[in-house]
Amino acid sequence: GNDILDGGYGDDVIHGGDDNDQVYGGAGNDELYGDDGDDEIYGDWLNKDITEHGNDFIDGGAGNDKLTGGGGDDWIIGGDGNDILWGDDSREGHELNTTMTGNDYLSGGAGNDVLMGGYGDDTLDGGIDDDILFGGGGRDTIYGG
Repeated sequence: GNDILDGGYGDDVIHGGDDNDQVYGGAGNDELYGDDGDDEIYGDWLNKDITEHGNDFIDGGAGNDKLTGGGGDDWIIGGDGNDILWGDDSREGHELNTTMTGNDYLSGGAGNDVLMGGYGDDTLDGGIDDDILFGGGGRDTIYGG
């Protein structure tokens, strides 16, 4: 079903499964998988006032996903589908919190993706198809695909 999953404190491995899920890693170094469906995955807390961040691995899987690393050095994979990836917490309608930064790796995979690195020295790889890539602050490496 359409799940809301919150890892809380600690190092977590979370799979969203089928359908459209919201996954929150919380504090710790997390592995977060959207699997199938149009998922929203956040490596850290949704509340930006909390300062515990981890170095997270996020894989959206199939579907049109919105993936946000947050603080820490995150590895974010869009997978198949038209995905939006944020290395830091700069989602639509949110002010960028400069404490939620890191040196992130973002890979769009197959599909027409939008990748935004944010602050930090990020690596962005659009993958195949037509992508939009924004490095943001820091010394970034960008591959169009």
